[in-house]
Amino acid sequence: MARDWLALIDRGEYTRSWQQASKLFQREIARPAWVEAVEAARHGSGAPTERALISVARTQKLPDVPENDYVVLVYASRFDNHRAVQETVTLVREDEALKAAGYFLR
Repeated sequence: MARDWLALIDRGEYTRSWQQASKLFQREIARPAWVEAVEAARHGSGAPTERALISVARTQKLPDVPENDYVVLVYASRFDNHRAVQETVTLVREDEALKAAGYFLR
């Protein structure tokens, strides 16, 4: 699920990535703000050339969000025009599925 969601971002389908994210995600960041933030974060990076999963952690608690079943995935990633970065995708169980609840690029 996380890779499919990241693929939307990779293709520049930022609005669609917001639409497919969890209700928690959508409550935390409005669609226009998400599009602006992810455009700024990924601007000039180019296409991903490598994305390797380096850690998976399951937890019930994360800062500033309700308790739930969360999965935090960390990827070591490279892009055409960017040095190595770390991408973190947080998933939450919602409607019997895992959906994106957060995305961070460092």
